Parts: sequence; structure tokens; C-alpha cells
Amino acid sequence: YTPLGQAILLSLIQLGGLGTMAASASLVILAGRRLRLRTAAALQESMDLQTVGQVTGQIRTIMLTTLTAEGIGAVLLFLGWRDHPSVGSPLFAAVFHSASAFCNAGFSIFPTNLLPFRDHVPTNATVGVLIVLGGLGFPVIHGLHALASQWVRGQRLVLSLHTRLALLSTGLLLGAGAAVVLAIESRGTLADLPWSSRLLSAAFQSVTARTAGFNTLDVGVLRPATLWLLMLLMFVGGCPGSTAGGIKTTTAAAMAAALWATLSGRDRVEAFRRTIPAEQV
Repeated sequence: YTPLGQAILLSLIQLGGLGTMAASASLVILAGRRLRLRTAAALQESMDLQTVGQVTGQIRTIMLTTLTAEGIGAVLLFLGWRDHPSVGSPLFAAVFHSASAFCNAGFSIFPTNLLPFRDHVPTNATVGVLIVLGGLGFPVIHGLHALASQWVRGQRLVLSLHTRLALLSTGLLLGAGAAVVLAIESRGTLADLPWSSRLLSAAFQSVTARTAGFNTLDVGVLRPATLWLLMLLMFVGGCPGSTAGGIKTTTAAAMAAALWATLSGRDRVEAFRRTIPAEQV
């Protein structure tokens, strides 16, 4: 694409990541005006908030989190790409890929996506962390921020059931995905690579399957079993209120908890000693 086309694409990626309602509401808040009750009620439902009064604070959190994460990511990518021979415009490329990673879009302005950076640890780490942060969702990030505040103040550490399920399911999916990709492709695409490259590539491919779509391996030559695994990971996707797609991690976790309750002969579905209401299941 031309630079203008890439800039338009970047704007649409950012709009999609924030959500059209959240993006329009942020403009209203920046203009110093109040949200209409109907708009606030719709945002409350989409963000799974308890009261309408929490909407404005949540919008501010979304804006601050997005700008901070993408800003830091862009700086780190620029520092790693400014002297790289395959990057023509390192500043714009860093901004574009930082937003594309956090918003779980997966679009790249490089001809072969991130294949040239397969062994480049700073690129893998920065893009991977941005994908995970975007996939965790703003409610989880807000919960982790609250947890850090509790720890600083010496208060009792409390995490909501949603945050616990989101963190546990995300960790399990990332770890299991990387392990299975490594096991299957060690005699395939990864066979000729050193172990450090194998571990890095398998971990990144598991992370990007959260619905981000970047790749440091040639997806066209992956084994059918690996492709099936990637489809399962993409089907689950990220967490509610995140920039990722899929049925969401907490949905998968609730399904697993319901299955375990059935196998155990229990009437109630529980997670972390908390009951999940039958209507939600």
C-alpha cells in the first residue's frame, strides 16, 4: 500500500481495537461533554460494568492503557528496527506494528510479515507482550492495576473471578500451545533451527494465535496437526472486553468447569470456590 493507504489502515485498526462505541465516547469525553444516558447504558452492557457511573472512568482507562501500551511498544520497536536493513521507515513501521499488535489485528507492512525477525528477541518480546495485553482485555488490566495498588498500600490482595479465570486460561493456552507447536514442528519446520530459535518461534506462534495473526514461521508449510491447534487457539481467542476475537477465554473456562462438574456428579458449577450462575453457563 501507499503511505496514505497504510495510514488509513492504521486508523481503522485503532478504531476496531478501541471499539466504535468506546472510540466515539472518548471523543465526547475529551470534548468535556457528558455521555447521553442511552449511550452510557449501551457501553455499560458491552463492557460488563455494574453501574452506568463506571462508564466514564472505564473509557478513560481504555484510552490511557491503549496510548501507554502502544507508545511504549512503538519506542521499543523503533529502537530495535532503526538499524535493521529490511526496515525502510522504522518510526512509522514501529507505530503501525505496535498498534496492530495491541489491537490484535496482525496486519504488517512488511512483504513477509515478521519472518525476517524470527530470531530477533526484542521484536518477538515486544509484539508478543502487546498481543497478550490487548488479548487480556481492559477489565483484567484494570483488575491488575487495582491489585498492584492494594499491594502498595499493604491491603488484602483481591482478584475478581473474571480476572482469575482470564489469567489462568490465558496462561494455560499460551503454555500448552507453545509446547504442542514445539513438539509437532521439531521434526518439521523447526527441525533445522537451534533450540533457542525453536523455543522462541513456538512461543510466538502460540501467542499470535490469540487472533493477532502475525507470523515468524511460514504458516503454509506447517503440519496439519499444528494448523488444527492454531485453529483451536483462534477459536477460543482472547478475553471479554479485549481487542481479540474468538468465543473468549472465560467462556472456554466456564465450559470446562461445567464439564468437570458433570463428570464429578455435582449440580453446581464452581471455579476458585465461587459458584458460576446457571444462567451464565
